[in-house]
Amino acid sequence: MVAKQSIVAALGEHGLTLPRLIEDALAANDRVKYRLTLLQLARRHANAPDQPLPDLRAERIAARVEAPELDDLPRGCERAGTDAYRLPGAAALQFSMRDQRIASTICGVSRPERVKETLDWAAFPIPEAAWAELAAVRAGTDDPEAT
Repeated sequence: MVAKQSIVAALGEHGLTLPRLIEDALAANDRVKYRLTLLQLARRHANAPDQPLPDLRAERIAARVEAPELDDLPRGCERAGTDAYRLPGAAALQFSMRDQRIASTICGVSRPERVKETLDWAAFPIPEAAWAELAAVRAGTDDPEAT
């Protein structure tokens, strides 16, 4: 595709690339809409965990999002304070990646597709306000295995 773009640019016929650019933009829009819907469902589940959730698998496939692990993401979301929600995996992974006292983070994965899930968790945007709230929590000193 790069060669075609170079030829088109050399000819000065940029209009020829417009259909491809529009197709790419529409596909990106579909992926954004799917992911926003996924987050809305996660929030809805956290607020009302007993309510049934619709299956977004068809929407994920239509949006060409190759991440079947996202199908279960809303079920793992829970409330974390008044205005915050906890998504599985992302904060736990990023906490160790952000903390300067931790030299390395080792993630065990049970299946090859979990590698992408772990990379997605590492890149998932978590607001600074959530990190500030987490930093305010004092670490416990009790031994959880003592009882």
